[in-house]
Amino acid sequence: IVASSGRPADAAASGLRYRFRHHLFQAYLYNTLDEGRRVWLHRAVGSALEAQDAQAKTASGVTPQALAWHFTQAGEHARAAGHLRTASQGALAAHAHVTAVDLLTQALALTPPEDHSARFALLAMREQAHTLLRDQRSRAQDVGELERLAALTQQPSQQLGAALRRATLAEETTHYWEAITGVNAALTLAVAAGDLAAQVEAHLLAGRSHWWRGEISLAHASYVRALHSAQAMETPTLVGLCRLHVGIAAWSLGDLAGADAVFSELLESPTHSEDLLLRGCALMGSGMVVYTRGEYGRAEGLLDAALSLAHQLHHPWLEGQVLLNQVALYRLSMCCAECLALYPQLLQHCQAIDD
Repeated sequence: IVASSGRPADAAASGLRYRFRHHLFQAYLYNTLDEGRRVWLHRAVGSALEAQDAQAKTASGVTPQALAWHFTQAGEHARAAGHLRTASQGALAAHAHVTAVDLLTQALALTPPEDHSARFALLAMREQAHTLLRDQRSRAQDVGELERLAALTQQPSQQLGAALRRATLAEETTHYWEAITGVNAALTLAVAAGDLAAQVEAHLLAGRSHWWRGEISLAHASYVRALHSAQAMETPTLVGLCRLHVGIAAWSLGDLAGADAVFSELLESPTHSEDLLLRGCALMGSGMVVYTRGEYGRAEGLLDAALSLAHQLHHPWLEGQVLLNQVALYRLSMCCAECLALYPQLLQHCQAIDD
């Protein structure tokens, strides 16, 4: 059609545009192209759109999916897989987790089995999406494949990542001893690599697993080790998170003075003043210490402040934890009416989380 109009075949590159009135006519003409010509055109169009996108970004209107389709049809699977990965990152950022899984599965299908490192990166992202979807069966399959690939590549970073994912999966599916065993393997790799962030993650994971097994002293020790690693990193957010775990464990062990010192430091430290979630948790922790000491009026004020922050942040987990502690407070202080009034709120909260 372009040729018969007397225009050059690359007229579109000069800013000229044309369109089809019906997609069936477009499909007919597309199918009349010989395979070599079709591949060449897809590669040319894909490359042109890629260059346009690199210059104008979002203003170009070019989507990674469109680029992936052109390069797939052109047989350039590596470029197509790269654009599918970019598209999946956008989907994850937009909380479109099902779409992300579909895009990453397509990218994996285009990635050669022998390209272990590329497949590992794609599988790690898909495992993250399956985690957010709470699809534990698919997640377990991804973790198993990550472990297999890490064993083939013998790359310490991949072995560490796979070990942490296995331990995390075990902890979140209530296989706590398996999680602790996995953490020990991950810690060996993390220490050898000097990876402090991985050490923090592993110690926190071990602490939670010991906690759920009722081994509070062991959990406390793991949280303290996590805190030491976080302090070595000089990362305020991680330090605050680890301090919070140490404080909760200290309270559970009956060390009210130790717990009070931790929560007070979190509330008074200017470093953590802008972290509202951490502040809410610290207020709740202080309330727990205070009502355990029998100072019910002061505890009520601290827990009310924590609940207000939870509402402000729209944070279901913190809200639920504060409500549970308010129930504990009113039971201890024999405020039966206030205690009974909280149960409908707790039930409504649980139903909202399930929905």
